[in-house]
Amino acid sequence: MDQRPLEITICSKCEVREYFQRELISSIQIFNASDIRIVRNAKCQLFYLVSCPNEIFILSSSQGKMGVYKHIPHVKSFTMEDCSCTGKETLKIIQEHDAIPLIFDDNFNIIEHQFAMTKPGTDTEHMLSLNCKLNTKLTEAMFITKCNEKTLDEYIKIRQLASFSLYQKACNQGYSDINLSLERVSSALKVETKDPIVKLCNKKILVILKICNKNPESLENVVVLLQGTNLPSIDYTTILLKETSDAPHLKKIDSQIDSNSEVIVIAVVDLDELKYNVSSRLDFDVVVSYKRNDEIYLLPFKSVSISAMDTMGTDFDILACNEDYKSIVLAVIATSQKFDLKLRHVKSNNEASVDPSNIFLNYLKMRSISNIENVALHNESPFHILHGVMVVYNTSIIQDHTIDIQVYTRQPSQVLALIHYMYQKVPHRIIVTTSRLQLKPIVDEYNLNDFKEETDAIRYDYQDYAISIVKQIEIIQKYLHECLENMKENGDQTQNKVDITAQGLHEYNKFREELLKILQSQKNIKQVKENELQVPMSE
Repeated sequence: MDQRPLEITICSKCEVREYFQRELISSIQIFNASDIRIVRNAKCQLFYLVSCPNEIFILSSSQGKMGVYKHIPHVKSFTMEDCSCTGKETLKIIQEHDAIPLIFDDNFNIIEHQFAMTKPGTDTEHMLSLNCKLNTKLTEAMFITKCNEKTLDEYIKIRQLASFSLYQKACNQGYSDINLSLERVSSALKVETKDPIVKLCNKKILVILKICNKNPESLENVVVLLQGTNLPSIDYTTILLKETSDAPHLKKIDSQIDSNSEVIVIAVVDLDELKYNVSSRLDFDVVVSYKRNDEIYLLPFKSVSISAMDTMGTDFDILACNEDYKSIVLAVIATSQKFDLKLRHVKSNNEASVDPSNIFLNYLKMRSISNIENVALHNESPFHILHGVMVVYNTSIIQDHTIDIQVYTRQPSQVLALIHYMYQKVPHRIIVTTSRLQLKPIVDEYNLNDFKEETDAIRYDYQDYAISIVKQIEIIQKYLHECLENMKENGDQTQNKVDITAQGLHEYNKFREELLKILQSQKNIKQVKENELQVPMSE
């Protein structure tokens, strides 16, 4: 225990002094001192921790006079913390040239680093593994925090752009008070909207929006922007659908909305975004971006929130609940790929034509959709390989006994499964191919004369090149003859070979340019007879 009498310790930029009863009992000069800390060890011995730029002095008065106990140079940072979890603070220093910290005990002696003391099979090895896991978790937390900050900045910018766009429209239309409600934004932009509808189909989450363009100009580059509040990013795609008179009464269009027309805009989000989320919940704001008259506008919608419990309900999945036919068709089209197939019915003697509705509704156990006669959907069992497959077919048989169908599936393997099921379940000889594939019988047992398998053959008109070919042959013969004469004069051995550069590179380039000039200049060429193409060869 320190027995020295001491009342006050004063630290200035250049000196540390100790006083007792207003008398100086000890001092030491240390220049550029910025901070001093009083530390005592377990024996209550007094130490002074003096920090200077890039160095630390540890002072002690063990012999009755203050002196430098330790000097640590090249200090980058230091802290007083409980590094060993013993309840006592110790000094931890990180030097500029080394990333491994220096840890001192209560007597300010350097403790041997834990990595040097590690032995297999000891508790220290377990502590190192735990420390690595904790450091990994800390790094992940820091990265997620930075991503969230970046997402928040982007969200604020989008809100600012939307507010500024609304402000410009409001000023042009003479509004005195600007209300940032969603109804006022859509009214100012002359775009009618409805609240987003969230549904599930084919393991995809659909955010369905309806937009009606009341502007005299068309809206281009229409894209849905989903700004997640609990995820750094969300993987999704934007699909635009428009109603048509032909089945299935909806079709995909480009990212453009014509004037005075209504379009269904769908954001398709993968279900894995919700499945692999830690909170099992997705919260995001919906904004539609579009371009009109070379200016970009942002149209905000109500925020959307989806939890894992929502996806478990039967009302959430369109294929499992009794939705109207438009909702079912648009959900399947938005989450599927389209394949065009052709069915050919090879009939035997006195066999009646097959009805396409019997193929899909009776034999393949698919169900029809109300208000649409020529659409079949498979949604009986979610475990069936054809679950979610939709087929659009013609209601009447074509004269050449072929049926054109459109198949909407999640993946190409479902198309192959559909073909196999037709071959096994349908009691008719039906050949399924792609729309451009032609059939040709190998044996005479089957007659394919009923099918129109002819296609327009590509015909090439070579008559336009007839005269130019004749002229090119004449130029080539003349040039090769001159090259051959030049080789004989120089004493080169020909051996049935002609050096095309025998007259020099300059003459060869002139010869080449002359050939190309003839080919490009001959436009109006009449037909040449076969005997005119016979050019006599020189010896």
